[in-house]
Amino acid sequence: MSDGAVRNTFNALRIMAPVEPDERSAVQFLRSEAKTALPTDPFGYSNAGEFDAIDEAVSLLFYTETTDEQVIFDPENDAALLSLFVSPFQFQNQRLLSVLEALVDRAYYLCKPHPTPEPVLALVRDELSLQTDNLLAFVYRRDSARSSPVANRRQAPFRNTLNGLESAQSRSPQLILFARYSHEPQLSVSVVWQQAVRPNASVGVVVFEVVEVL
Repeated sequence: MSDGAVRNTFNALRIMAPVEPDERSAVQFLRSEAKTALPTDPFGYSNAGEFDAIDEAVSLLFYTETTDEQVIFDPENDAALLSLFVSPFQFQNQRLLSVLEALVDRAYYLCKPHPTPEPVLALVRDELSLQTDNLLAFVYRRDSARSSPVANRRQAPFRNTLNGLESAQSRSPQLILFARYSHEPQLSVSVVWQQAVRPNASVGVVVFEVVEVL
């Protein structure tokens, strides 16, 4: 994939998502009118206010929890959702509709294109000695602890050796980014780098290597 193709994909993600409904209470909405400023440090995203201040389209990165309480990415169910993806209104089979509902009702990270990706990508290319141009930087925010299917908040999938980054030179399995709400598959990616201001923080920066535009 050429550098221009990745750049076009990055720009397309910024405009393709529908306007998100406001999920906050009226009190929270009024408090948010004094909008949180974006951090001056491109690596310094650390809270939900900074994430919300990014005016970009939102993608979903799913994750899950194993029976022994390991928090990992969910590539098998990503592939299953990709294979099933059609408009829900086209499903005539109740069983298939139930499968679809289960696949979209998973734990997730919200991901937005990084507003200033250049310094992040430059550091990652240098740190990992990567020659590829197929890299995209995103800011992520983990789902709410109150509503997430994954109760374990002491772990995050990024550094889990089961299927996350085992070392600076490793990659996650092939994952899928889906559009929020429509669940339209957008990109096939691997996580190559991640950073947060605190271990297992809910907000941070992640860099994907794009495998395929879907």
